[in-house]
Amino acid sequence: MTAQPQFHSGNDWNAQMEQLRNDLFGIAMSVSALNDRLDRLEQRVPSGASPVQASLATLRAEIESWLENHLNTAVEHCMQRIMSRPTHPASS
Repeated sequence: MTAQPQFHSGNDWNAQMEQLRNDLFGIAMSVSALNDRLDRLEQRVPSGASPVQASLATLRAEIESWLENHLNTAVEHCMQRIMSRPTHPASS
């Protein structure tokens, strides 16, 4: 079992929160790029290619479902870990 890092000052707390913000921004940018790529693929599908359109719709739904199920859980878990640390500063 590994030891959890302890926060010793407000600067440590701020650094952890800033890192989480940066991570979330990176995730948002990646998801946006993925969405744009799917949009471009959908635009290239010739009309009448229902199986391809259905496959892309299924792929988009699977991606959205995965993000909803895993990303929300991961962010919540990280926030709970940060907030449960005994040396974090009191919220204002």
